[in-house]
Amino acid sequence: MEISSEALLLVLGKRHAMATQASIAPQDLNGERWVALARSKNPAARQRFLENCSACGFLPDIKVEADDLLAALRLVASGLGITFVQASLRDFLADSVIFRELPWFPSRVRVYAIWRKDDPKPLVATLRQALLAA
Repeated sequence: MEISSEALLLVLGKRHAMATQASIAPQDLNGERWVALARSKNPAARQRFLENCSACGFLPDIKVEADDLLAALRLVASGLGITFVQASLRDFLADSVIFRELPWFPSRVRVYAIWRKDDPKPLVATLRQALLAA
């Protein structure tokens, strides 16, 4: 069951040249150094990311890969590139990076709750009922 859908936010190091720009256009991102999750983690997601970037008019220059999103944020904070993360990560490393909304970027992260239909645990049943009621 889908429980939320989150926008992707652009993440820049505090000292990045675009950190103080009033607005960021797709062409501003063309050729920028990017930090991305390792292709091996989810090749289909990487392909969708690249297709969305291309549709918006820029091509990310992926220079560094990270094993997880928090590692990607740390790499951005250290100045190794820029990245996208879902909005729910906005509070992580907020003192070291800048999060920017880009309304023109179409990709979103969908968050799902999953459970086994035959799970006998009362807590799972209660959670499922609460989610279905919401």
